Amino acid sequence: MRPGRNSNRWSLLAKDGRAPQPDELKDYAEARSRRSRTGTAPKITDQLNLATLERVADTPERVTYRCGLRPGEARDHVAEFLRVS
Repeated sequence: MRPGRNSNRWSLLAKDGRAPQPDELKDYAEARSRRSRTGTAPKITDQLNLATLERVADTPERVTYRCGLRPGEARDHVAEFLRVS
């Protein structure tokens, strides 16, 4: 990767030691665009740690489960302290 025309943007030059395919370039650009928008939340369902899933309540109308979260990115130091119910 290297800076593009705008120093805040990067370009994908290689992937797995080879030139990236057009669809990989598109995916990369879309991912960079999503990250650069302010207020864009991560896709929380990708972070659910289903290995920690536990049933916490069970009524005729609703079953409630709780599980931990995996970090969404390397600098995510909060996910390990969160639980989803």
